[in-house]
Amino acid sequence: HDLRRTGATMMAEIGISGDLISRILNHTPPGPKVTNIYNRFDYEPQKREALERWEAHLMSIVRKKEQLEPDVRIRLSIRRSPLHAPARRLFRTPVVLG
Repeated sequence: HDLRRTGATMMAEIGISGDLISRILNHTPPGPKVTNIYNRFDYEPQKREALERWEAHLMSIVRKKEQLEPDVRIRLSIRRSPLHAPARRLFRTPVVLG
């Protein structure tokens, strides 16, 4: 759920609507059940556009990081929390190449 929360937060930060974020996360659409029964549109074009905007945002962050620190690459690792065994935390570990 941490990745879903991070993705939803970042999409909201770049102006993607909450309704569209909910649809991307496959949540039940808000509103009366009758409306949801009649509206069978899948919003695929809008979801694709939103995910492409988020991808562009992520890639701009990566490019900016590489320009600032060309010799350092970021590796994502998963570590088990000692306090709660099933809990996992995502953290960044710099790896110096060369």
